[in-house]
Amino acid sequence: MIDKQRGYMPSNSMKELIGDNAMLLPAISRFDIAFGFGDGSIDKICRDNSVDTGTFISVCDLLSGYDCSHIHISLPSLMGYLKRAHTPPLQC
Repeated sequence: MIDKQRGYMPSNSMKELIGDNAMLLPAISRFDIAFGFGDGSIDKICRDNSVDTGTFISVCDLLSGYDCSHIHISLPSLMGYLKRAHTPPLQC
């Protein structure tokens, strides 16, 4: 269950995160996290994909309108996200 006061927690499942805000799907892909993660926790999926969990949660909190000031952010992880957010999609 997502705590609306505290935002997303590492122990929340990725499924809960998407259920709370489906508009986070593009953000997930911009962190290079492949879909098909099942019921895994945010922390486990981030670790499995070499993504800084705090940065991921902060971005998701910000995009969902939750307080994002309480979590440590990794600058390299955030820069990777921002670069992928401004790269045009591949043309088929």
